[in-house]
Amino acid sequence: MSQKSSNIILVSINTVTLVATLAVNALANILPINGFQTGDISNSIPNLFVPYAPTFAIWALIYVALVISVIYQ
Repeated sequence: MSQKSSNIILVSINTVTLVATLAVNALANILPINGFQTGDISNSIPNLFVPYAPTFAIWALIYVALVISVIYQ
């Protein structure tokens, strides 16, 4: 397999997995299971390891970095 075809396969796999990840995460909040969104379920189970809610804002930066990475490829 040539280097160019390997790169095309890699870029295709990265693009498909990014789109799938974004779709699943969007659907998890758009279509709540039994009326509960992901955050509601997390908040309903008391434990000492759930981080402060604004901590999850880092995911916006992670998704932006992933999109930039796929575009750069």
